[in-house]
Amino acid sequence: MLEMEFMQRAVIACTLIAATAPLVGSFVVQRGQSLIGDGMGHVAFSGVGLALLAGVHPLVGALGLTVIAAVALVRMSNRQGGGDLSGSSQMRV
Repeated sequence: MLEMEFMQRAVIACTLIAATAPLVGSFVVQRGQSLIGDGMGHVAFSGVGLALLAGVHPLVGALGLTVIAAVALVRMSNRQGGGDLSGSSQMRV
């Protein structure tokens, strides 16, 4: 299976992601923004669906809708004090 070049690249990519994702994840959790990443994934998936319905390339739809959602979340978190999804900062322990 590892004789194929695309599989070798896939193993290298998975290894790099497995090494760096926990570092990014711990930083995100410490800042109280763990749900934002999950929400952005759902928004990107919605962007793919809308792009397919509109006949546009899925990457363009995912990127466009995700950027719009990110700007909206930044504005909401600035207005309400930050934290997970712009309002749960009072629930921190």
